[in-house]
Amino acid sequence: MPETQSTLEQAVDIRLELQVVLTRSTENRRALEFLREAEELAERLQDDRRRGRVFAAITSVLVLSGELDEALAYGTRALAIDSALGTWTYAR
Repeated sequence: MPETQSTLEQAVDIRLELQVVLTRSTENRRALEFLREAEELAERLQDDRRRGRVFAAITSVLVLSGELDEALAYGTRALAIDSALGTWTYAR
């Protein structure tokens, strides 16, 4: 598929959905791989709402994986985006 804004947005959203399934299956490492891909795509899109959702999801997986320092860093980034947007980004 051609890389349009719409296809890149869908690629981020699909990876966020995959994370939920993989985390429930305790495949945290694989979930994190998809989220890192989603992070790169959201950065390319310069989409703060998606960035915030990705950062919040990465935070959750890192907490489950016991990577608390890195989780704190991502959680702080998610919170900063949330504060700037004035919305609860993870709930969307």
